[in-house]
Amino acid sequence: MSLEQRIEELTAAVKALTEAMGGKATTQTASAPAKEKPEAKKPDAASEKTAPAKSAECGEPSVSTVALSYGQVKEAILAIAAKNRDHATALLQRYGAKTGKDLTEAQWSEFHADAQRVIAGDYDPTEAQ
Repeated sequence: MSLEQRIEELTAAVKALTEAMGGKATTQTASAPAKEKPEAKKPDAASEKTAPAKSAECGEPSVSTVALSYGQVKEAILAIAAKNRDHATALLQRYGAKTGKDLTEAQWSEFHADAQRVIAGDYDPTEAQ
């Protein structure tokens, strides 16, 4: 993957997050004129928005406001495994999965949030709850 492609993907992700938070994203930067597009590709799940869910008790948005792709879940699993393989295995087991592919799409958001807590060191999935 070229640097330009990665920059375009990250820019698209930032725009999607900006729109999800209620802001408006521009389509071009002021410093770079639009060039020909490399190749058409399908939008991935990371750039799709979902409506924020409201907590019944306090009316605040829940943790997930943007749909996740399997690639993001996979990256989180690999990041945990790089630090501690047992933590990656234990977290997957808490969701009834042996591998990331065993997770259902409905589990991705909550799993990803727990994975971020494990990566930050705030949560140890090997401890009993």
